[in-house]
Amino acid sequence: MIHVFEPKSSIAHTSYVLLFILIDGSSASSTFRPNCTRPPDGVNFVYKADIRATFDILWSCLFTLLICTWTVQHLNIPDQSIIEDEAPPKWSLSQKFHALAQKKWSHFFPKLKWMLLTLLLPEFLLGKAFQDRVLAGRSWREMQPLAKADKVEWTLTHSFYANMGGFVLKAKKRHIKSGSEDVSFQKAYIFLDSERLYLARSGGESDLHKPILEHLPSITQDEIDDKSKGDFFVKATALIQVLWLLIQVVIRAARGLVVSQLEIVVLAYSVCTIITYVLCWSKPQGTQIPTAIKLPKPVNVDLLELVSTVSRIDCLHSLPNDGRYDKASSLFLPKEALQTLLDDGFVIGAVVFGAVHCSAWNFHFPTSAEKLLWRIASTLSTGVVPLYYVVLLYDFHVKKFRFLSSYLWFFENVVVLSYMFARLYLLFEVFRSLCFLPPEAFLTTWVQQIPHVS
Repeated sequence: MIHVFEPKSSIAHTSYVLLFILIDGSSASSTFRPNCTRPPDGVNFVYKADIRATFDILWSCLFTLLICTWTVQHLNIPDQSIIEDEAPPKWSLSQKFHALAQKKWSHFFPKLKWMLLTLLLPEFLLGKAFQDRVLAGRSWREMQPLAKADKVEWTLTHSFYANMGGFVLKAKKRHIKSGSEDVSFQKAYIFLDSERLYLARSGGESDLHKPILEHLPSITQDEIDDKSKGDFFVKATALIQVLWLLIQVVIRAARGLVVSQLEIVVLAYSVCTIITYVLCWSKPQGTQIPTAIKLPKPVNVDLLELVSTVSRIDCLHSLPNDGRYDKASSLFLPKEALQTLLDDGFVIGAVVFGAVHCSAWNFHFPTSAEKLLWRIASTLSTGVVPLYYVVLLYDFHVKKFRFLSSYLWFFENVVVLSYMFARLYLLFEVFRSLCFLPPEAFLTTWVQQIPHVS
């Protein structure tokens, strides 16, 4: 193999300048383009060159990052006002096209929004998955006596399905009466999470309420799985890409070859993705239409008060994806601390995400100051959220003393700001360091022969 050194002038160099504009030009003013000799006649199989380019690292990492954050989304069932409204026959062609476009894009934009949120805060999605898994487990245990009495199947998948808005009470041409106020509607979907469904079936603990439903919905796990629209090919591609990255990092570390900071960051996202996948293993994905349960009697305030654990308007809208409808107490702290399952999961996600960054503790950096800043930022990213979690545990005690409240407020803001700046620095440094990698970072291993996207 013949390697040719080219100073400055090349299309690749221009791309570097545009992509890494924050880099010191005097330090990154040259490129290296390897040229291989043409194989002789009679050769039928040619191996890949034994080096990798900077853009090979960049594109493979970005693809892994995007496909992980896209496929990991397990969103709740959307609002049915868009999904099921049919175009009146008198609509013009343009009106029908607009309605169809709105219906189609209503699936895409929420997923895109949560993908972008996952890129910014992967620990939040892991925390939401942790909350969903714990609540589904509780619901599964609570529903077993009712399912046995009704002779219907109720699995962990059923609990996930219920908590994502899979079961709705459907009413047509009814009225909701609340004193002197009448709320009319032609179509209403009263969304039931597992707790509301349990109350609707059992009647609650009070003898004043009779069960609204005569039995639990009769739907099998296979039928729920059939509603799931998770793309197996996309998930398989994401899994292969993540496994390839993991093997790549392990083999390079074992052989003493340099691993880039960008690969470590993407590995951190991948670890969070894998944990989220495990927590959501039984949760349907991409379901758009819920299972409707016909109401045995007209809708009234008594029914809404029974099945709604929050408010009337909440049960008339689809369940939000951010978990704010749930206020389940923390698994690890006393109830008076006010922390929730979502907080528990967020802390776990932050520790996992930050700890992977700490594995780059002794990596090569452009300057010693940047190495020190990386160590500080990765430590803060790992430890600040648990510290904040503990501080909030005693928050309600401290606020009893006014002279301590101001100090606590100041400390909480310092903690939040330090976490934000630490994450911003890590994001900046991974791309800056990519253009200052030592030559050993570009040597390849046999892992490069495994099918992957780069």
